[in-house]
Amino acid sequence: MTFPVIATGKTRLKGKGSYRIKDNFFNFWFRYVYPFQDYLERGEIAPVTEFLTRDFKKKEL
Repeated sequence: MTFPVIATGKTRLKGKGSYRIKDNFFNFWFRYVYPFQDYLERGEIAPVTEFLTRDFKKKEL
């Protein structure tokens, strides 16, 4: 993971900022598994496959 620090002109950093995950496994987990964890645990894969299909098509363009 990388933790870029964005200069805001303030002297105190309060732990706020944006984080970018570089590890492919964690990228996949937080994009496709974590948001649909409830569906996957119940065996309801239709909403997950719909999202995956739309997302992969979007990324191909």
